[in-house]
Amino acid sequence: MLRVFVIRADTIQTPDQDITDAYCAVTFQGVKKKTKVIKNNLNPVWNEVGMSENIGVSKEIPVPGILLSQLY
Repeated sequence: MLRVFVIRADTIQTPDQDITDAYCAVTFQGVKKKTKVIKNNLNPVWNEVGMSENIGVSKEIPVPGILLSQLY
């Protein structure tokens, strides 16, 4: 089981320096999860568990893949 905790982002940079509706997407071994959207906030706080499915990761074996997180 893999658990990814998405806590927060600080001072998100936007192309037009405007307020954004922020969310974070996490992808691992083809499984993609997204946090809830926090509207009009450049310093969002999610405090969410991004993944908790059993996707074949053992704590005795190094993680077999790349964890990709993207902030929007």
